[in-house]
Amino acid sequence: MLKALPKTIYEREEYSEAKVRRDGHIRFANKYYSLEEHYIGKDVTIIANKNQLSIFYNGKMIETHNRITNPHQSKSTKELHLRAEFRNLEDNKPLLEKAKKIGPYVEELVKTIVIQGRGFIDTRKIWGILSLDKKYDHRRIDVACKNALETNELSYQYVLRFLNLKLSPDNKIENYAQESKPIYGRDIAEYKKMYH
Repeated sequence: MLKALPKTIYEREEYSEAKVRRDGHIRFANKYYSLEEHYIGKDVTIIANKNQLSIFYNGKMIETHNRITNPHQSKSTKELHLRAEFRNLEDNKPLLEKAKKIGPYVEELVKTIVIQGRGFIDTRKIWGILSLDKKYDHRRIDVACKNALETNELSYQYVLRFLNLKLSPDNKIENYAQESKPIYGRDIAEYKKMYH
C-alpha cells in the first residue's frame, strides 16, 4: 500500500553566495536586493524559494526580500537601506568626472540616474553612455543627453537611438542642438502641454 502524501508540498530552494556591492545590494538570479550599509564588501549566503530570499551572514539571517518575479523590475530596495543622496554622488565621483569631460548634459544625465536609483546604481547603463565617446564626438553625445533629460528618457538605449538619427545635410549636429527636438519629431513644448 502507498503511504499518505506529506501535508506540505516539497519546495525547491536555491543556494548562492555573493559579495555585497558598494551600493549596498547583492545580485541573485540577475536581480538586485538591498542590505544594510555596514554589510558592504562582506560575503553573504542566499537561500531562495520561488517567493522569498533569505540572506545570511556568518550563519545568521540578516534580511529577507520578496523574490522579484516581474521581468521589468531589476531591484528591490527597502526604505531603511536607502543611502543619502550625497553619499551616492560622492561614491560615484569618478563616473561624474568622466561624464563632465564629455559635456554638461552628460554629467547631468549621469547624476540624475544615480539619484533616481535611490541607493542602487545601474553602472551598466551609466558606462554604456560614457563609452559612447569611442564612436561619437562629445558634442553629439551631449546633445543626445540633453534630449534624454528633456523627454525624461533616462536610458542608454534612448541616447544611442538619438545618436543614430540621420544628420542634417551638411553632416553637422548644430540643427539638433538649436532646435532641441526629441526623437519623436515634435518640439518638447508640445509634450509638456500634454502633461499640464
